[in-house]
Amino acid sequence: MYNGIILSDGPPAHVTGYAWCKVFPDNSKEWYHFNKDTQSWVLDLTEPAPALIDHSHPTHGDINFTGTVSADGDEGLTGQKTIAGYTFTFKKGLLVGFQAP
Repeated sequence: MYNGIILSDGPPAHVTGYAWCKVFPDNSKEWYHFNKDTQSWVLDLTEPAPALIDHSHPTHGDINFTGTVSADGDEGLTGQKTIAGYTFTFKKGLLVGFQAP
């Protein structure tokens, strides 16, 4: 078990009992432990960068569903709803139309 975690760009001074986490600009990480026998940091784990919220897949093109789109087994609604003059049109749970007042 570790005494704690050290976050730094470069290897810390000889510190036994701690984990060193090196975080890269893309938020990928490398985790190390210090080997007191060799007096060096040893790589334990490499974590890839997490997906960004605003990432996209432009090479996928249009995505067309066949069958039904559902959430927890509930099929999406179909029809129109007007709220405060705004008209929303849904087809099988997908918003397919919007009209401002």
